[in-house]
Order: sequence, then C-alpha cells, then structure tokens
Amino acid sequence: MRHTPRQVQLPIAQGVGPWLDHLGRPLRHALVPSAEARAEPVVLAALDEALRFADASRIAAEIIDWHARGRRSDVLAGALGAWVANRPGGLLDPAWLALADALRTASDFDPARAALPWLVAATLVGERLGGRPLLHPATAAGAGTQAELAAHVAARDAGAAESSVAAAIAAGRPLAEVERGLLTLAALYPGDGGVTVLAVTRLADLRAAAGESAVAAILPRFARALAERPEALAYTQQHPGRIAAVASRFAAMAAAESAEKGKAFAEPKFRPHVLDGKGDAPYRASVKALEFGVPHEILAQSLSLAASERLLRFDPRWQVDETVAEDRADAMQLLLLTSAVRRLRADLTAEQWLPLYLFAVGLVHASAPLDAPERDRVALPEPAQLHQTWDHGPEIAKIVAALHKQDGERAIAVLRAYFLLALPEQPLCAQLLEAALTDVAPLPVDAARAIALMTAAVDEFQALAAHPHRETPLCAALRALSAAPANRRTAALGSLAIDARTGALAPRHLVEAGPALG
Repeated sequence: MRHTPRQVQLPIAQGVGPWLDHLGRPLRHALVPSAEARAEPVVLAALDEALRFADASRIAAEIIDWHARGRRSDVLAGALGAWVANRPGGLLDPAWLALADALRTASDFDPARAALPWLVAATLVGERLGGRPLLHPATAAGAGTQAELAAHVAARDAGAAESSVAAAIAAGRPLAEVERGLLTLAALYPGDGGVTVLAVTRLADLRAAAGESAVAAILPRFARALAERPEALAYTQQHPGRIAAVASRFAAMAAAESAEKGKAFAEPKFRPHVLDGKGDAPYRASVKALEFGVPHEILAQSLSLAASERLLRFDPRWQVDETVAEDRADAMQLLLLTSAVRRLRADLTAEQWLPLYLFAVGLVHASAPLDAPERDRVALPEPAQLHQTWDHGPEIAKIVAALHKQDGERAIAVLRAYFLLALPEQPLCAQLLEAALTDVAPLPVDAARAIALMTAAVDEFQALAAHPHRETPLCAALRALSAAPANRRTAALGSLAIDARTGALAPRHLVEAGPALG
C-alpha cells in the first residue's frame, strides 16, 4: 500500500525558520496561512523574524497573507524600508535598490498578484541583510542645520550626522527640506560608483509607497549612509580636485542653458567623446556643451546612452578573471548611476547638479578598460523577422522567454522588431519589469541588481522619448541579464586570498584615477 505522508496545517505564526525539510526543500504546508487573522504588530514581528533568518518560505507566506487580508500596503512598505535602514550598510546595499524599485513596480501588477514584487524584494533583503545586527536608535543632538550636517558628512562622522538629522526632524524642519539637504550632499559625496546617489534617489519611491511618517523615521539613517560612503577608488578620491578646477564656471553654465541651443546639438557626435575620448576629452567636451547652453536633460540622456553602450561592450573575460577587481556589476552600475543622475536633475539646482553630472561623465569614461577589444565586440542583432500584428502579447512573451533562456541576442532581436512594428510600449515595459522579478539571476545580490538594472533601463528608455537610439538601455539590460552566470567561486577566492596574503598576487583595478579636469 502506498504511504501518503500526513499533511499538517500549521499557522504561519508558529515556528522559527528556516522552514525547510531535511533535504533543504521549502515546507509547502507552511505556506498555508492560519484561518485566524492576527493583529498587524504580530504579523510584522513574525516577518521580522523571517527576514532575520532569510527564510524565503515564511517571508512569502507572511507577505501573501498580508495582501490577501487587505491590510495597508503603506504600513508594510514602511516596515520593510525601516528594516533595511536599521541594518549596518543596508542603504548602500543592492537589496535597498531592489526593494525601492519593486515597490514602485508593484503598482502596475494585477491586484491578485500584487504581492509578488513585495515578497521577491523582501526575500532579497533577508538574504542580503539577514543576520546583521540592529543599529541603535538615533538620538537627536546638535543644531540640526544643513551646515552642521554637511560638516559631519565631510568628516565622515556617521553618528553625529545621523543625530543632526534626527535633531532637525525633532525641531520641526520640513521633511522636504531635510530630504533636499541629503540629496545635495549625495551629489557632493557620491562615493565609489555613486552608491550614495543611488540610495538617496530611492527616497521618493519609499515616500510614495510608505508615506511621510515612514520616511521621517528613516531619514537619519540616510545621513549615516552618506557619512559611511566608500571612497576607496582613486577616481572617487580625486573627484573633488577635478571639480574645484571648474567650480567657478558652474554659475555661467547654469545660466547658459537654452532650449534653442539644444536644437543645434548633435548628440550622436557628442557621445563618442565620453566613451572613447583620450585624456580629458570627455570633460572638455562636456564643459564646452554646458557653456554652449545645451539643455541639461539632453546631456543627461546622452550620458545614459553612453553608459548603456559601455555595458553592451563589456568584456566577459573580466567576469571570470579572479585577479581583477571589477566585473559585470561595475558596468551595470554605470547605467544605474546615470539614470539616478538624470532623475536628480529635477530635485537639485543646476549648480548642485553639475558636479554630479561631471562625476558620472568621468566614471563612464574611466570605465573604458571594461570594454572588450573592438574586434571582439558583438554588434546588436538585426531585428527579427516578425509578421505585422496588432496583438502585442505573443511578441512580448517571446522577449521574456528568450530572457529566461539566457538568449539575450534573440531577446534583443525580437525587441527591435517589436519597435519597428510600433506595438504599444507600456505593456512591454511592465512585462520586462515583471520578468526581472522572476528569479533571472542565481544569487541574491545578482537578483537585486537585475531588478535595479531593468528599472533603470525602462526609466531611461521612457525618458529618451523620440531619440533614434532609445532602445539601447533596454538592449543593454537584456544582454547583461542574459549573460551566463559566472559567479566567483569559494575555492578560487580562497586561492586568491592566500596569494594576496603571501605577496604572490595583488588584485588590480581596471578603473583607476581617470583623466584630470582643467
């Protein structure tokens, strides 16, 4: 007689994770919710426990149950945002980007499946940040002025910076003013790869999902993140000196901006200066364009296109070379950064924005060593042969299927044909964002970057409007996310660590100081 194991239905409030059987499989019966509705604080406490244990089964159960019972999504968003912010380094981790981007994407999901982006992002947060201790609550101290905060951030005094923002909020300073102050400092101190800029630009997404009160509770942690910014790369360390050389010209650049001048700007001829210019050519070309009066939005869009091209050119050998510090994630970071720079243009004055723009220009240019040799670069495939159709669904399905099969070239070919057929863009973008949430990458950090990358690519595609190369960011994202995973292995890293410790090998950086600015 065949033995059927007895299925035990447990309420999801019981038990401590991870909810796995002895073979490492999720306990499916654990996904069945309790018939009894628990109070919100009880559910949030259970979710906190699941996040600490990175228990994917339980995270899924709690979040799906939360949505199924019609509880307030802003409360859940605030709790998840606070969970990230209250972990050391949480706001500078890719998991924070994935969470904020997923919360924004969730509004486009069918109500019956709206929990999916929430639980995917929350699981990534647990897997990336679970086990990290809880930071102590910030104590309001100091005058809480912008000048005081700027001094603490410049001195890298994380505790004082956090306390200063807490004091400003306690004194009743408008949250919009506090947030703007943080944006200004992120533009001044972007950190390696612009990580502080990426973190702070997601504040608007959190506010939209969780409301003002949730943001108020988390703002001091952003000040801490700014003060703890990484600045190990020579390029980042030399940025203030490069900017000082042209700071006196920023006011004139801001005043010169003119829509009429934009009509005379040949963007396709400008972009190669950023990508392939020698020495300080990218800076000189950018400064000249600013002084000529080219609208800043056009220059920001051009920079995102340049970052997309750099990602398309990425040399796969750097992904497997254990002696090199950079890999594909560094090329992906360029598109994330340039997208954030473009978004910040609306929130900063021109004189505050221009140093950040030049930082990104220089980083895109300094990343040229990530490119494959010209003879080895793979051109974008020609558009696929598709019959004229008014039914966009099957064509989108082909793109998504190719992405999941890691056939980036097929995905790009169908994508380009889709645009030639002038099929609707909104459902395509929505499906690409949803596809990025469906486990396209094996490791949590790669999955988090996938969500952030596709979000940035869609943002830039939409911002480029009528530009003839507007599909480039989407093509870059599809190729990057379709690349065969070549994650660093433990044994290889161990050998590298031993060689480095014995002096037999010193890992080298491809992206070094970059050109001077004069």
